[in-house]
Amino acid sequence: MNAKRFFLVSLLTLALASLISFSALGQDADPQSDAPVAPNGAVTPDDSIVQGSQCVGIDCVSNENFGFDTFRLKENNLRIHFDDTSTSSGFPSNDWRIAINDSASGGQSYFSIDDVTAGISSLRIMAGGNVGIGTTAPTERLHVNGNVVVEGVVNQVSDVNVKENFTAVSPKEILARLNELDITSWNYISDPGSLHIGPTAQDFYAAFGVGIDNQHISSIDTGGVALVAIQALSQQLADQDALIEQLTKQNEQLQQQNADILARLEALEQMMNSQNQDQ
Repeated sequence: MNAKRFFLVSLLTLALASLISFSALGQDADPQSDAPVAPNGAVTPDDSIVQGSQCVGIDCVSNENFGFDTFRLKENNLRIHFDDTSTSSGFPSNDWRIAINDSASGGQSYFSIDDVTAGISSLRIMAGGNVGIGTTAPTERLHVNGNVVVEGVVNQVSDVNVKENFTAVSPKEILARLNELDITSWNYISDPGSLHIGPTAQDFYAAFGVGIDNQHISSIDTGGVALVAIQALSQQLADQDALIEQLTKQNEQLQQQNADILARLEALEQMMNSQNQDQ
């Protein structure tokens, strides 16, 4: 009798655990459907220790060659889901997923960390190396959709050994274009609380023709334009200083000439006065 009761209690416990697990999985605001849960999943109410490598997935085989892998996921739809079941007030409960590649034919190959609760991809590394933060289609090695705060220094490579096609520019021409550039204050539509000053990418590209396109401005290009403009202003100041020095010398010469003329007039006046007194 006791053995029968124990068997019934164990059976009910397994059924209840499966029901709770199924209900928890159904609470996610997940845009991707989860794979069906195996109806006869084993529940072990204790720690599990594997003194060796482990393979999980429908394509694992009995003679799996792990190499140096300790843990391996192996199937055609690879996902690791983090389902936080916290329900108490104040406790974080966001759900996350690590996803590998699209499931559909013709999809993308990537490694993605997804915010399941919000239904967005927070970080995506594409096959080939491009990394996207806030975007699922990064076009550069690092593509960030949103503001970036750097508590340090951003160093852009400017080594002569990685450059080519050097062409001299005219500081006067750059300064003239800069003077015609429309520079205003504005804010990004997605960030109305932050005010900025500068030209639009379209105007900057039209004026100087540098950068990847007419929708982006590189800080190295704005810095280059500023440096060339400073050179032009410095040359203007040097020319003005040379002109001032030349005019100063001319003025000194004129002053000396005036002084000589005054001295001659004074001498001539004294001579005439002396002759008048003799008469």
